[in-house]
Amino acid sequence: MQKKPLLLIEDEEELSQLYRNALEKSGYIVFTSKDGLQGIDKAIGKDVELILLDLMMPMADGRDVLAMIRLNKKGKEIPVIIISNLNPGTIDLSEVDDQIIDYWIKAELTPLKLVSRLNQYFGL
Repeated sequence: MQKKPLLLIEDEEELSQLYRNALEKSGYIVFTSKDGLQGIDKAIGKDVELILLDLMMPMADGRDVLAMIRLNKKGKEIPVIIISNLNPGTIDLSEVDDQIIDYWIKAELTPLKLVSRLNQYFGL
């Protein structure tokens, strides 16, 4: 498998580590950010093929992070998948809906399921 570089923007340290470990064991290169501002810097500064973005974070909400990433020429091209425990039916995603490729609920997303979904996305 060709190693795919990803950025995981997730403030829950334990969950971030679980996801990172599973992804790295499966051959992915994983950059992590624990808050939105750091995530913006890494999204622009690293060469990644996909961003996994939490919505509820300190320093900057996921929607704000996405808006800031999309202001950058490089950031406009990076596919983004929202990962959150917020039910998508209970929040307004209209401002970001056309800027993301999917929305995954973390409570249903075990590390193995995350790897499986990403493998499917990348056709692996």
